[in-house]
Amino acid sequence: MNRLSLQRSESRATLDAADVSQLAHAFGYQHLLGVHDLGGTYNLNLLLEIPAGARILRVYRPWVTPHRLTSLQALRAALATAGFPALPPLKTPNGSAWLRYGDRLVECELYQTHDTTAESPEYIQATISLLGQLHRWLATYPIHKVVRPPVRNYATPSQLSHWLTHASARCAIRTDADAHTAYQLSLQARTLLKAIRRALSPHWQSLPRQLIHGDFGGGNLLFQDNKAVAILDFDMCGSAERLYDLAYTTYFTMVRTTGSVTPLNWPHQGIAEILEAYEDGLRAHLSSVEYAAFWPLLFLVPLYWIGEAGYLTEPVTACLNQASALQGCLQSLPLLSVSDQR
Repeated sequence: MNRLSLQRSESRATLDAADVSQLAHAFGYQHLLGVHDLGGTYNLNLLLEIPAGARILRVYRPWVTPHRLTSLQALRAALATAGFPALPPLKTPNGSAWLRYGDRLVECELYQTHDTTAESPEYIQATISLLGQLHRWLATYPIHKVVRPPVRNYATPSQLSHWLTHASARCAIRTDADAHTAYQLSLQARTLLKAIRRALSPHWQSLPRQLIHGDFGGGNLLFQDNKAVAILDFDMCGSAERLYDLAYTTYFTMVRTTGSVTPLNWPHQGIAEILEAYEDGLRAHLSSVEYAAFWPLLFLVPLYWIGEAGYLTEPVTACLNQASALQGCLQSLPLLSVSDQR
């Protein structure tokens, strides 16, 4: 993985009115009634209001290649055919599923109306159960059909060790107080990673690996009338431990619902219900190895963001932003020895 692709030179796209109009015309939309930026960490997602309804115009970062995007579009189409609420791309009048605009790729899809997202606490069980269903289906989809993502919010413990070392080196360049604090945080992160690796070591090679979504839940899952109507943002989709997808989703779900970044403070019953909902969707039980690896993989989540800091323009700020999350994990170290959350 080339982390240099995170440099500011490949930042989120910005379009002026003429750019938007040109791209809309290319997809066959001659009359725009309104344009709204819906946000997005990596991609530019624009809501286009047209007489026939609404569309999403998505402009990717330069690291998304035609082969990668085509493979993701094929996956989304296959999921939709299988009955999942995935949104296939809309084609241009000449039949293209994407356009090239400068050094970026652009696609268009229907805008899915919704009344809430998976961030709503009442949809935790439905969200996690759907993740289990998604994993059950993705396990049957050939991994080689999805081109590896050049950038994703995942790293193996070995990769993360290198990233954290680089983050420390970047923070050490500056001599101000903030940089010193960030450097110390990066050292604490490396200490935590060593504890995680010790806990994972007996189980790592036995964890089931397959295609995963990579950023499931939250604003990437839409609900309408108590039903999931859209799974969004497959940008991070790739092969990894299926348990990491569950741990990642669980981490942010619990932070949102409890207001705490300290896993030791999370209610045991809440974790047990998440695992039960996942197994219901999966129609199978997690293995004993996965139960033992659950907390170590969950603790990797905030470390990723510190590791990424070393490849960003402002590594000190990026490290400082994770201070509370890091301390929360350090205060929860006893959980690394818990082998069964049921």
